[in-house]
Amino acid sequence: MPRLTTFNLCELAQNMPDNEGSIKLHIVSPLDFLAPKYIPGVFTFSISFGIIGVDKNEECNVEVKIFDPDKNEIFTTGGMLIPAMPQQKFIPDEYVGFHIGLDIKNLEIKAPGSYEAQIRVNDEVIGNERIAVIQGGE
Repeated sequence: MPRLTTFNLCELAQNMPDNEGSIKLHIVSPLDFLAPKYIPGVFTFSISFGIIGVDKNEECNVEVKIFDPDKNEIFTTGGMLIPAMPQQKFIPDEYVGFHIGLDIKNLEIKAPGSYEAQIRVNDEVIGNERIAVIQGGE
């Protein structure tokens, strides 16, 4: 059964090659909360999250939704299809998984408060993560 292992807010999450030719997810400037300069306004940030426990022989559908403090959905990725990973044959099934870096551009922030990111795999909620939003400074 899939489960969420990590969830990070950051200024940027991007894939970059390493010296051996592999692609690695880099998390730039981790954040504990979001602090837009203007509220109401729009804000750009990234999230990074890890999921394990997926079936390596089947595709899975991942979706991220963000809700405002009033529980209104204000963002969705829609479904992101993750291909099967049969090459992970030496990893125990409970640890088969992946990390995703997701840029969220110009998210409308109407008020400070407690927002929520919901992560779904194959239409099942596997995590609800709080995103604190405060008024930023000058």
